Amino acid sequence: MQVLFDKETIARRVHQLARDIMVDYYKKDLMILSVLNGAFIFTSDLVRELHKSTLTVTFIRASSYRGTLSTGQVQIDHLPLQEITKRNVLIVEDIVDTGRTCVTLRDKLMVAMPESLHFCALLNKQSRREVKFEPRYTGFYIPDKFVIGYGLDFDGKYRNLAEIYTFEEDKNGSHR
Repeated sequence: MQVLFDKETIARRVHQLARDIMVDYYKKDLMILSVLNGAFIFTSDLVRELHKSTLTVTFIRASSYRGTLSTGQVQIDHLPLQEITKRNVLIVEDIVDTGRTCVTLRDKLMVAMPESLHFCALLNKQSRREVKFEPRYTGFYIPDKFVIGYGLDFDGKYRNLAEIYTFEEDKNGSHR
């Protein structure tokens, strides 16, 4: 494992993202829709930086990974369609990789006719994109490496790490 972003770099970037979001949503009601499980730490830090009294936060679960590979199938639990109608919604994601999860979420949520619907991703791995999609807000652009820490996991492990690391599994199943 090698550190890709240390905790101070992450904190500075989260602060800047929050400032950008607050400018765009000045005097607007905002609903944060956090994608579990990977975005929970990022969402927590981000909403504490958003100094808005008209902010609500809710969670959905979406997944498409098994181990270090995308399955290509997006599974989504609990879409709060009634709650987002005529609301400004910001979906907070840990990482945009192929883009399939975000496009699936966007398409399913747009039927509820939100006032606006945008994405904020901690990490953006553009080289892996399989569908046309770009989040409105991006924390960091990263190379085509599997990453862990700061909420991101490998089979449920390593979410608790304070920094973001590159992660490799060798042929013997050992982690590097």
